[in-house]
Amino acid sequence: MDLELIANDVVRNGVQALNDRDRETFEKLLAPNATMIHNGEPDDIRQWAAEFFFGEGETRFTAITKTAEQGQTIWANLQSSIAGAIAVKLVFEVDSGKILSLNAGRP
Repeated sequence: MDLELIANDVVRNGVQALNDRDRETFEKLLAPNATMIHNGEPDDIRQWAAEFFFGEGETRFTAITKTAEQGQTIWANLQSSIAGAIAVKLVFEVDSGKILSLNAGRP
């Protein structure tokens, strides 16, 4: 998977941290009050990451298929022991080197 397709350093590092199951790095990238919308519903970004990426199951991005908004919006494929093989769209709001919000779901 070519993470260099993601132009935004914070987003690229966040996706890499999720894929590497590196909770510490991911947490450092989050603003203290980071918010999330998951499949159209409010969610807790830290709990979401813990469940899908850092928990007992395994979820990995397998491809970045498209990016927009200077790398703050990405379309990707992932493989998950929880959700199976799915295509996702992730819209990040980033400011001052921190993830302020993430809107994640199926495209």
